[in-house]
Amino acid sequence: MELSLDVSEDQVLVNFPQDTDGFYWHHHLLLHRVAGGVWLWLSPDYEIVRHDLGAIPHRIIERRSPFPADIADEIYAHDPIGKSTLSAFKRQAKVQAAILGDGDIDYSEAYEWVIREPQHPKFGVGADVGLINNGATGLAFSTKGVIIDQGEEIYVERVLVNDLEDWRKRKTLEGGDDRLLGEMQAARDGWTWEARLSS
Repeated sequence: MELSLDVSEDQVLVNFPQDTDGFYWHHHLLLHRVAGGVWLWLSPDYEIVRHDLGAIPHRIIERRSPFPADIADEIYAHDPIGKSTLSAFKRQAKVQAAILGDGDIDYSEAYEWVIREPQHPKFGVGADVGLINNGATGLAFSTKGVIIDQGEEIYVERVLVNDLEDWRKRKTLEGGDDRLLGEMQAARDGWTWEARLSS
């Protein structure tokens, strides 16, 4: 039996009667309220979408619970999502809401994923968030992770934007090679994604 996600964010099933594949209910995570029933939510395709729940048929579902039996075969459900990946989407939604006029962007708390290998030609440059958020090409914990870009394993770190210059200087002085750290394994959504960090 398929269950909703085991996350603290509210989850809804939203009715899309025009879906050509017969999935008339789409599973969404509510990321950030804009105003009233207007939310920014995360679609199963990992898109942040703005919708008014008051203007569209929907069902609220509980955390880690079975989907409603009467529509179970019509649900386009989310794949499991990691905590750090979900946090990144929530930050994006907060910034998007601020741009729409709901609150201010707090740049002092803005983070960026950057390449953390001092020997890499793009050291300290922003990493491709799409690769990080894709389970096939990225693995991210709270502050460190690894991506696969065109077959190359690249180690990344989540850095406070205001501290980026100091971080670059510290890393340059530290030197070293992250690939000499041994093996890292992480259980992800029921399967093991293994990155070999040893050369």
